[in-house]
Amino acid sequence: KDDGNNPVSNMIRPSRFLGARFFRPFYHPQRFYPVLFGPLRGLGLRFGPQVTVRELLGFWERNNFAAIIRLRDAGFLVCPHPVMYDIGANFGLYSLLFSSLLGPQGRVFAFEPGDAPRALMIDNLEHNKVGNVLVENLACSNTAGTAEFHISKDHHHTASLRLERAKRPNTELQTVRVRT
Repeated sequence: KDDGNNPVSNMIRPSRFLGARFFRPFYHPQRFYPVLFGPLRGLGLRFGPQVTVRELLGFWERNNFAAIIRLRDAGFLVCPHPVMYDIGANFGLYSLLFSSLLGPQGRVFAFEPGDAPRALMIDNLEHNKVGNVLVENLACSNTAGTAEFHISKDHHHTASLRLERAKRPNTELQTVRVRT
């Protein structure tokens, strides 16, 4: 439970600016960093250059991960061949979690149209020997066809099919296939 009283979490709550400044000299884009905390503990991950110290240690998406694990524990993912979809999979955090929760009989379909985050995700899956995730170079929408995909030059976490969601300075446009 993240109620703000976790001493380890409180110790690593410095501003993103300070964390990034501290970490930047040690960051190497081709390196896999060990996850030290959370449900992905023990995995090695490559991150984009905008990684924060919190993310590096494994303190990302904690509440969402906990909710998904509670659903699994309550039996919501129990079936002979479970399937999960990771839409907007980025560099694969949820795909890795889903893969471990579903086990070898399960299947994860990860949709990520952005080239840089998809490459990181594929590297992360291969490095951790994950075989039950299928990565698709597709975006998901309510219409089939092609669409403009908006990616910020310096931060792929804000990529979106909707310009207003990805709007940042220096936004690049990439056209991708969209499947519904």
